[in-house]
Amino acid sequence: MLLKETLRRTMRRFVAILCILPILAGCKGTSYKEYRGTFFTVEGVEVFNTVFTVIAWESSPKDWETHYELLQKKVLYYHQLFDIYHTYEGINNVKTINDEAGKKPVKVDAPLIDLIVKAKQWAKESDGRANIALGPVTELWHEAREHNQAKDGESVPEDQMKLPTKEELKAAASHVKLDAVQVDEAASTVFLKEPSMRLDLGAIAKGYATEEVAKALAAAGMKNGLMSAGGNIKSFGAPNLSQKKIWSVGVTDPKNPSKYLADQVLLIPGKESVVSSGDYERYFTYKGKRYHHLIDPNTLQPGDHFAQVTVVTEDSAKADFYSTTLFLMTYEQGVQLAQRLNLGVAWVFPDGTLRMNDKVKSMLKP
Repeated sequence: MLLKETLRRTMRRFVAILCILPILAGCKGTSYKEYRGTFFTVEGVEVFNTVFTVIAWESSPKDWETHYELLQKKVLYYHQLFDIYHTYEGINNVKTINDEAGKKPVKVDAPLIDLIVKAKQWAKESDGRANIALGPVTELWHEAREHNQAKDGESVPEDQMKLPTKEELKAAASHVKLDAVQVDEAASTVFLKEPSMRLDLGAIAKGYATEEVAKALAAAGMKNGLMSAGGNIKSFGAPNLSQKKIWSVGVTDPKNPSKYLADQVLLIPGKESVVSSGDYERYFTYKGKRYHHLIDPNTLQPGDHFAQVTVVTEDSAKADFYSTTLFLMTYEQGVQLAQRLNLGVAWVFPDGTLRMNDKVKSMLKP
């Protein structure tokens, strides 16, 4: 996903371009290290397996410093809250819930309750293709990717690679029970009823965080901006330029990364999200087949209908969730779901064929 904005030197305000730092250590109170006449830049490292970037028009460097601190704090918070691999002092997160599966309810912060409630509701409304209770199965595939991916530049010989067996996957799937994910909103607790259950929020966590961070920035006075979190784009307020009042977002063609889909950009109004899910992240290749991280709960295998699915809708959490859902559905099923939910969708098939519904087509510009 690429951002494409023309920054004119006649601008009277500052443009800040930011890559979020996921840890506070090393920050020295400055959100920019270089001034180029019209914008500030900083470098950052990964959160949510990606880098967060924000383009925003600010009235002064002081305003940007204030918003930068909020931005960093919020992104780090959600990164820790939704983490399934690590624990952090002073916070109960998804790993805490998984560790206490079958033992006791875990009291968690309100955003995690809200995310789980939404994910359960949306799954039931869309045939459960994106299932946050699929953790026992995705855990097996995660272990396979960790074993099979190249390390230190050295590829793993094919005869040493491993795949989850059908028996292992079937056994893991017996513990995938979305209805057994019990949420007590009044007590703010989550309880997995069986010891072998596991949550995996990969289909929604980054989109949810992106949406909530954008809301926090807007509430703090950032009147317009565009946030990128890997394949997730969120706009909140139109560009503050007299000659440009709408964002231009280019969605990378997965079959030709030097081009945009249909050689065009999407014109994005002030409050829209664009999220892509594809087979080109977190994958390994075995015997000529690509095994990626988007697992179909019906087949227990990586989905193979598409190379990429892009969803356009206002809420970033919803865009994230349904880009995964539609990736794991057939095209015919996806067309019906997109129409029912009023989603803009672009599908890229494994052979490179591109199909778009009318909502996306109406947003295109050469």
